[in-house]
Amino acid sequence: MNSTEKVKVHFDSLSTSYEKNYSEDKSGKTHDFRTRLRLVTQIIEQDSGALLDCACGTGEITAQALKSGNFTTAILSDISAPMLDIAKTRMTEVPVSTTVHYQLKDIFKYEPDTGMKFDVILCLGLLAHTGSLQALLIHLKSMLRTDGKIVLQSSLASHWGIRFVRLLTSKIYVKKHRYGINYYTIKDIENCVRLSGLEIKSCQRYNFGWPFGDKITRVGNYWLEVFMQGFSAECGSDAILVITHHGKTVE
Repeated sequence: MNSTEKVKVHFDSLSTSYEKNYSEDKSGKTHDFRTRLRLVTQIIEQDSGALLDCACGTGEITAQALKSGNFTTAILSDISAPMLDIAKTRMTEVPVSTTVHYQLKDIFKYEPDTGMKFDVILCLGLLAHTGSLQALLIHLKSMLRTDGKIVLQSSLASHWGIRFVRLLTSKIYVKKHRYGINYYTIKDIENCVRLSGLEIKSCQRYNFGWPFGDKITRVGNYWLEVFMQGFSAECGSDAILVITHHGKTVE
């Protein structure tokens, strides 16, 4: 079983519970996911045209992004059939002016129709599960309009909480899921973006990231995240980056 198949198996198993991450339950994890949804929606609220979601999961963020009716075309891609099936059920509120298509594929193997380019590409929750950031960016760039944007989310390897969790859980995760999580610093991402002929236009950090906070106290961790939002905007454990195509060639 290759690494992609291992990731697929993992997310197939999560499909029935994944939507709980966006519930109104008060925990650090739900605060993290709902903050991600809010920030991404704000970032693309003025955009229009064609949208690609590289790993749509159960579709909460994609559905919210499409409610505006600004996008004429949307492609939802995921490697997990159960995840994609749930995402399809969320598209009932998408305006009829938006044509939605679904792709059960590894994003590296997805190629749009000849000549088709995207105005917005969402790449959320994917980076940790793919081991080749630069190859991913080059592939996404090939599908992006010159004035389009990639919205990329990543946990940050340099954050104290991420470093602590990584130290204690990396081997356990590999043993359980048979593949490892990939971690990147802002500098890692900046270098790969530059070498891919792209440009970072903005970087929004969020999530205080108290290690194992939900295991200690879910509600307490939620209120810690709420209280520390200002600090997290500067020093948070996660980041959402807006990356644009500035026309340069890859070095």
